[in-house]
Amino acid sequence: MTKIEITDFTDEQALRTYVMARDMPRATMAYGVYPNCVKALAEYDALMARFQTDLADFTEYHADVVKAVAPYIDQLQQAMGTIVAIMQAIEAAAPGTFGIELPQEGK
Repeated sequence: MTKIEITDFTDEQALRTYVMARDMPRATMAYGVYPNCVKALAEYDALMARFQTDLADFTEYHADVVKAVAPYIDQLQQAMGTIVAIMQAIEAAAPGTFGIELPQEGK
Protein backbone atom coordinates (compact mmCIF):
# COMPACT_ATOMS: atom_id res chain seq x y z
CA MET A 1 0.00 0.00 0.00
CA THR A 2 1.22 3.48 -0.83
CA LYS A 3 2.15 5.55 2.18
CA ILE A 4 0.77 9.10 2.21
CA GLU A 5 2.48 11.67 4.38
CA ILE A 6 0.82 14.88 5.46
CA THR A 7 3.60 17.23 6.44
CA ASP A 8 2.26 20.63 5.48
CA PHE A 9 -0.84 22.55 4.40
CA THR A 10 -0.30 21.69 0.72
CA ASP A 11 -0.33 17.97 1.55
CA GLU A 12 -3.45 18.48 3.65
CA GLN A 13 -5.20 20.29 0.79
CA ALA A 14 -4.29 17.46 -1.58
CA LEU A 15 -5.78 14.99 0.90
CA ARG A 16 -8.96 17.06 1.19
CA THR A 17 -9.24 17.21 -2.60
CA TYR A 18 -8.92 13.43 -2.77
CA VAL A 19 -11.44 12.84 0.04
CA MET A 20 -13.98 15.16 -1.58
CA ALA A 21 -13.60 13.43 -4.96
CA ARG A 22 -13.80 9.99 -3.33
CA ASP A 23 -16.93 10.85 -1.37
CA MET A 24 -18.91 12.52 -4.18
CA PRO A 25 -20.28 9.32 -5.76
CA ARG A 26 -21.06 7.87 -2.34
CA ALA A 27 -22.94 11.04 -1.35
CA THR A 28 -24.90 10.98 -4.61
CA MET A 29 -25.91 7.39 -3.88
CA ALA A 30 -26.76 8.09 -0.23
CA TYR A 31 -28.63 11.36 -0.66
CA GLY A 32 -30.01 11.05 -4.18
CA VAL A 33 -30.16 7.59 -5.68
CA TYR A 34 -31.06 5.57 -2.57
CA PRO A 35 -33.84 7.75 -1.15
CA ASN A 36 -35.31 8.31 -4.60
CA CYS A 37 -35.27 4.58 -5.40
CA VAL A 38 -36.98 3.83 -2.08
CA LYS A 39 -39.54 6.57 -2.76
CA ALA A 40 -40.17 5.53 -6.38
CA LEU A 41 -40.66 1.88 -5.40
CA ALA A 42 -43.12 2.86 -2.65
CA GLU A 43 -45.01 5.21 -4.97
CA TYR A 44 -45.30 2.54 -7.65
CA ASP A 45 -46.51 0.00 -5.10
CA ALA A 46 -49.07 2.54 -3.89
CA LEU A 47 -50.25 3.13 -7.47
CA MET A 48 -50.64 -0.60 -8.05
CA ALA A 49 -52.60 -0.93 -4.79
CA ARG A 50 -54.91 1.90 -5.82
CA PHE A 51 -55.95 -0.09 -8.89
CA GLN A 52 -57.70 -2.34 -6.35
CA THR A 53 -59.59 0.60 -4.79
CA ASP A 54 -60.21 4.15 -5.97
CA LEU A 55 -58.44 3.80 -9.33
CA ALA A 56 -60.01 0.45 -10.23
CA ASP A 57 -61.80 1.98 -13.22
CA PHE A 58 -58.39 2.95 -14.69
CA THR A 59 -56.77 -0.50 -14.50
CA GLU A 60 -57.30 -1.43 -18.17
CA TYR A 61 -56.57 2.09 -19.36
CA HIS A 62 -53.29 2.15 -17.43
CA ALA A 63 -52.25 -1.24 -18.80
CA ASP A 64 -52.88 0.01 -22.33
CA VAL A 65 -51.06 3.32 -21.78
CA VAL A 66 -47.91 1.67 -20.44
CA LYS A 67 -48.03 -1.45 -22.66
CA ALA A 68 -45.10 -0.35 -24.85
CA VAL A 69 -42.85 0.38 -21.85
CA ALA A 70 -44.11 -2.24 -19.37
CA PRO A 71 -41.00 -4.44 -19.77
CA TYR A 72 -38.81 -1.43 -19.02
CA ILE A 73 -40.90 -0.52 -16.01
CA ASP A 74 -40.34 -4.05 -14.71
CA GLN A 75 -36.59 -3.72 -15.36
CA LEU A 76 -36.48 -0.39 -13.53
CA GLN A 77 -38.35 -1.87 -10.58
CA GLN A 78 -35.90 -4.76 -10.40
CA ALA A 79 -32.84 -2.52 -10.81
CA MET A 80 -34.00 -0.08 -8.13
CA GLY A 81 -34.76 -2.98 -5.79
CA THR A 82 -31.27 -4.32 -6.40
CA ILE A 83 -29.68 -0.92 -5.73
CA VAL A 84 -31.62 -0.58 -2.48
CA ALA A 85 -30.70 -4.12 -1.38
CA ILE A 86 -27.01 -3.67 -2.21
CA MET A 87 -26.77 -0.34 -0.44
CA GLN A 88 -28.49 -1.76 2.63
CA ALA A 89 -26.11 -4.74 2.60
CA ILE A 90 -23.10 -2.40 2.40
CA GLU A 91 -24.47 -0.27 5.23
CA ALA A 92 -25.05 -3.38 7.36
CA ALA A 93 -21.53 -4.66 6.64
CA ALA A 94 -19.84 -1.28 7.16
CA PRO A 95 -22.13 0.98 9.22
CA GLY A 96 -21.85 4.62 8.29
CA THR A 97 -20.71 4.04 4.72
CA PHE A 98 -23.84 5.72 3.39
CA GLY A 99 -25.43 6.82 6.64
CA ILE A 100 -28.77 5.36 5.56
CA GLU A 101 -31.35 4.01 7.93
CA LEU A 102 -31.76 0.28 7.59
CA PRO A 103 -35.16 -1.40 7.80
CA GLN A 104 -35.86 -2.87 11.20
CA GLU A 105 -36.27 -6.64 11.48
CA GLY A 106 -39.92 -7.70 11.35
CA LYS A 107 -41.14 -4.40 9.93
